[in-house]
Amino acid sequence: HWRCMDCGESDVSRPPETCAGCGSAHLETVEFLRPAGFSVDPRVRAHAETDSLSYVPPEEPSVSARGAQWKSLPVPELGRYRLSREGQVFYCNNGGAGNAGFEICLECGRAEAQGVTASRSALADHKPLRYRKGQDRCPGNDKPFAVQRLALGMEITTDVFELQLPRRLPRAAAHALTIALREALAVELGIESDEIGFSVGQSRTPMGAQAVSLFLFDRATGGAGFSVSLEHMLRPVFERAEKLLDCSTPGCIRGCAACVLTADAPSGKDDLDRAAALDYMRRHLRLPARLEINDQFVEHADLSLAVPDEVHRELNRSPRMEVTIFVPEEQRVQDLPEWPLAMQFRAWCKSGHATRLVVPE
Repeated sequence: HWRCMDCGESDVSRPPETCAGCGSAHLETVEFLRPAGFSVDPRVRAHAETDSLSYVPPEEPSVSARGAQWKSLPVPELGRYRLSREGQVFYCNNGGAGNAGFEICLECGRAEAQGVTASRSALADHKPLRYRKGQDRCPGNDKPFAVQRLALGMEITTDVFELQLPRRLPRAAAHALTIALREALAVELGIESDEIGFSVGQSRTPMGAQAVSLFLFDRATGGAGFSVSLEHMLRPVFERAEKLLDCSTPGCIRGCAACVLTADAPSGKDDLDRAAALDYMRRHLRLPARLEINDQFVEHADLSLAVPDEVHRELNRSPRMEVTIFVPEEQRVQDLPEWPLAMQFRAWCKSGHATRLVVPE
């Protein structure tokens, strides 16, 4: 698995020389093994001493929309977004804090977390995972390539929605904001919120400046269409998320069970900041409730979130409706075949809808 440290693009493949998204050569790579299953040493006796158990907290997944095309929010200065039905989510475990992956014997299957500062292999002179009569020492100890240092991981292809915020946002506030958007979207769709996962990453704006990306993805392999539906529900989801962050529970400062402290929220005491997320939403992520008079094409017009999709839905609802598209005066007619709306316009014509294209005289 490789990830660009400049723009945040990532994938599971042989690492390229430079990032396909931004051209940077600053790539972070992780060699991992997909475990087919897990087993324990039968010589170790089971016990019920909970004090001696160690807990390895889950690591935040690496999420990628895999080079999907960016779209501006209805108010472009608020940010941009992209979505993919073939996004990738990479789950990884390096053995917990203070460890640098697992020492894995490819001969017998035994694995032990390897400390960063450890000078000796965790599997030095190890016994085979499965007992074999007359064999008290694993043959992998004598094979130079049998013991490898790898992470344990897996990747899934699913629906991914990425929202890029151009202004600085602390990671704790980004976590709270992403969870609020996830919870709001789940309520709008009428589903359980744990069917949608979330993550926070770094990315680059079109001008190359550092930005924060908020990811929502479907936990179901292959996707279920939940996260990508946010594109058509931006206004109600943003409004509901703001109400959720404006928590009135007494004593709620950074987050509580009534707002963003969910079961899968980051566990650190400084990993959530509800107040900072609410302040960002009110300042930099609020769609206008009413349009200015100069921006209204007709009286009582509302802000459109996705013009082609909304026109397409209206045409399907009323087949006899006419649609007229006015080409801007500065548009060169010879460039119309490459116009992003040209393919959709042809599809409407083939479907029998009454469509007209108006070009300057």
